[in-house]
Amino acid sequence: MSNESIIPAFVLKINTLSSLDVGFVLLVGNNKYLYIEGKLLMYNGKVKTKANVVGYVINKNGNEIKITNFPIILPNEQIILKDLILVDVIRELNLSIFKGSKEYFAYFIQKDDAYFNFSYYINNLNKEFDIIYGIPVVKDDKNGIINVMHKKTEKILDIINEYPFDVVIKNAIYTLKSKNECNTIIALNKLFKTKEPEDLLVIAECFEQLGYLTDALRIYSLFDNSRYRELEIKIINNINKLIDEFDEKHDIKVLENAVQLLPTYDAPLLKLSYYYYSKREYEKAVKTLEYALSKKQSFHTMIMLAYMYYLTGEYSKALQVLENAEKIKVSGALSYIKGLIYENMNAKSSAEKEFIYACEEGVVDACLKVQPYKVHYYSETSFDPSWWKGYNLYGYKVIDVIGNGGSGYVLLTEKNGKKYASKVIKREYNVSTLINEIAKMQELSKGSRYLTKIYASFVDENYTDYFSSPPLIVMEYMEGGDLKNIIISEEYNTLKDSEKWPLLVALIYYRISQALYYLHSQNYIHADVKPSNILFSSKISKYIDEAIDEISNDKVLIKLSDLGSSVKKGDIVMHYTPYYAHPLQRFGSKAEEYMDVYSLSVSMYVTLTNNFPYPEWLEQEIEEAVVNVKKRETALKDFEHTEPRMDRVPELFKEVIYKGLKTEYLSVKQILFELEKIISEMATSSYLSINSETAISHEKISLI
Repeated sequence: MSNESIIPAFVLKINTLSSLDVGFVLLVGNNKYLYIEGKLLMYNGKVKTKANVVGYVINKNGNEIKITNFPIILPNEQIILKDLILVDVIRELNLSIFKGSKEYFAYFIQKDDAYFNFSYYINNLNKEFDIIYGIPVVKDDKNGIINVMHKKTEKILDIINEYPFDVVIKNAIYTLKSKNECNTIIALNKLFKTKEPEDLLVIAECFEQLGYLTDALRIYSLFDNSRYRELEIKIINNINKLIDEFDEKHDIKVLENAVQLLPTYDAPLLKLSYYYYSKREYEKAVKTLEYALSKKQSFHTMIMLAYMYYLTGEYSKALQVLENAEKIKVSGALSYIKGLIYENMNAKSSAEKEFIYACEEGVVDACLKVQPYKVHYYSETSFDPSWWKGYNLYGYKVIDVIGNGGSGYVLLTEKNGKKYASKVIKREYNVSTLINEIAKMQELSKGSRYLTKIYASFVDENYTDYFSSPPLIVMEYMEGGDLKNIIISEEYNTLKDSEKWPLLVALIYYRISQALYYLHSQNYIHADVKPSNILFSSKISKYIDEAIDEISNDKVLIKLSDLGSSVKKGDIVMHYTPYYAHPLQRFGSKAEEYMDVYSLSVSMYVTLTNNFPYPEWLEQEIEEAVVNVKKRETALKDFEHTEPRMDRVPELFKEVIYKGLKTEYLSVKQILFELEKIISEMATSSYLSINSETAISHEKISLI
């Protein structure tokens, strides 16, 4: 800079920031400069500055240029300054100047900074800025805030508190995780609750690392079933060790600590109740068991609680608990406790019935309370379906009990040398509502060879003796079991590992699609298509060629079962199976064909891959939305925008399954057409020797 550029010192100073400000006098290193009207000149006057002051504002009064008392300050790196304007950038000094309401600030631009470089400030001249811990950032520039956060990791919580943008929070989580700053991540989560699954899993890892296992487990339960199981087992093992430790030390605090580790695990609560029982502190035992039951509705907890209620004289509560326990199962211990309660209520006849059943179940104390010749009396309030074994119901001899579902017992019966699956409706079920349903089921079952048949029904809503004349539905017995068993059974690994397994799957679902096509033609929706409802008339071969022959030639019939789930098209669907049901079905929408298309597509996917098409977090989100209406819109959007994982699906099936999962693109009729093409293509390949015309000829329908 030449001598002609040297400006003499100014003597006069004023004390007012005004629109007349025209420049700055600056002290940079050992040099003094005058920056005025965009020009930088050397200055030889005196400039007194403090540690954080690099110059002063100058202004113009007429033809005179005067130095003010208003300093240009280096920003404090420990605070955030807001609402500043970038008024100038002095290229020669790599200096940017910001104006606040009462003062100016200077920032020396770092030449090697990839983000906050000279261009960043030149391109944002006259814009509003915040100076975040010493670094100027354009107002609400999220990437800029993130860059500051990377430089000032110790200030992450403070930065997010001022700028709680979602993208900033997400970046903070991963920045802290890379530095193993789990304590800060946990603190961050307390301030700002993130909802993103991937972010929550990082937080869960930190909870686990820091020993907050219950918090970690809660997150894993929503988004990572595998890690949930691993951690749950780990926690349970820790709790079991504490229970063993209690037996050695008899320190009740050990049990109290164990209770806090996993609220859903009732073992420590039960152990605590046993302790109170041994001390005859029955009231404390009651409270402990009530708490345990609120966490997990387990049968043994119900039995213990009922007995404690009995000991404290709360008979009505005891009977209510036992009534709920009976919905799970009936046992000798349960009946014995009921007998004790009735005995103390002077209900001798009821008590005797309970004691008789308990005695038959091997409860010795119950046997001592009844006459031996009464032991074979069948209690009306406690029931075991195995009592029917060897008995005749409406001419059908009961051979065995083969199922116990929510609405009934399934008995293997025989008449005239032929076996049947006979369903006895449970007593608590409203039989009057079943009468029309059974008639509908029986009518529908006749329409397709690929639907399980209903042969007879014996339902009288005025029945008086449940044991001798219960409500009964006689159905076709399918000896081969269901498709779910084949999918999960190691016995069929050779079959599933074969390169021809996809052909067998296509043949199976071609038959099931025919059954669905018929139901839809009758204006009914099945509403519960899944592998466990796909039955085989006999056990299929473990060898692929034999199995293909059996299915393609209907030597083994495949049938869609559980017609009781079917609903008239347009009626509200009140039931569903998680994972297999479309979200709208779960939310109680009216029955439509797309619901069966979706369930059928999920079933094909599961059969081919032994996995579900959508991630666990989405399934959990949909299930939460079932009970929380406010979450349904978000759940549906996430469902629509989440792509199913298709890399595991054989190439020939990808299109039909994908379209089926995106149900607006496909009907059952179109699925039949696509499966027919798959069967034909695979059957004509060099290594297969079946007649594709035969394979698809049975009950063939027009696909035009």
